Amino acid sequence: MNNSTNYRPCEADGKKALFHRWTDVCTVVEPSPMVGGAPGGQVQRTFGLVEYADGTVEQILPHIIVFCDNLFKEYMFKEDSDDG
Repeated sequence: MNNSTNYRPCEADGKKALFHRWTDVCTVVEPSPMVGGAPGGQVQRTFGLVEYADGTVEQILPHIIVFCDNLFKEYMFKEDSDDG
């Protein structure tokens, strides 16, 4: 099967996975009933959407994801160039 989508191999919480994309999840926070309490509003968090070998998909916090493809070697940083 030819898959034209490029997924990044990673480890999520120590398990092998494929990274699909970043996603933002917003949650409404009700105002505090206390006098002088928080006014309420919305909280937004970013998660990575990963797929495990057994086919399950999970939202994972970014700091738990470790990419395995060493994509950085495809980019040239200033200290890597011969220009100085």
